Amino acid sequence: MMKTMLKWLLYATVVFLALCALSYHNDTDNDGSLSFGFPLVIYHKAVYVFFVTTNSIGQLTEFHPWHFFIDVVFAFAVSLVFTTVGRWLKKRKHNNRNGITPMF
Repeated sequence: MMKTMLKWLLYATVVFLALCALSYHNDTDNDGSLSFGFPLVIYHKAVYVFFVTTNSIGQLTEFHPWHFFIDVVFAFAVSLVFTTVGRWLKKRKHNNRNGITPMF
């Protein structure tokens, strides 16, 4: 039981990191924004144009803790679906040794 929970926690962490890496968007080199997080944006950083009057660059940084929580829950749900489907396919393959593949 503990081994299964640790495995599931590892899968959820990998899924969360993979979704964040796949949703990473960096466009700050041409006055754009940097953001990541899936399905909701966790972190957003916007760099604006240089202001001549104030001699500064406008910048906005946002971290959304509730979006982070929802993304972590989503990653746990996706990893649960993956492990359940994997277990079902493994069980189906093990029970089907005679070569006939029933649908359900």
